[in-house]
Amino acid sequence: MTTFDERVDERYKKMFAKFTDLDDMTEDMLRTYCITCVQIDDLNGMIQSEGYLITDPKGKLIEHPAVNTMHKLNADKARYFAPLKRHLTKQVDEAVEEDDDRFLFG
Repeated sequence: MTTFDERVDERYKKMFAKFTDLDDMTEDMLRTYCITCVQIDDLNGMIQSEGYLITDPKGKLIEHPAVNTMHKLNADKARYFAPLKRHLTKQVDEAVEEDDDRFLFG
């Protein structure tokens, strides 16, 4: 079984390969995004194995506490995703412009 850090590194390497010219801040954001994704994966696994509803110590059926944490992490993930997507979009737009220039001007 792979460790948490190994899973983060694997995801990071796959995503990092899609980016060009990352500044330090965006690179840190990408790593944090990957950490958040792995945390969400772990929480999903926990909820799937233990159930969405669990019994508290008093015997009352309650929502699994991991659900709330997962919602918070998904909000964090969305906050990191927007600037990363902007970077990729800019990168693609620049590549398309270069292709257009090559096509138009040889």
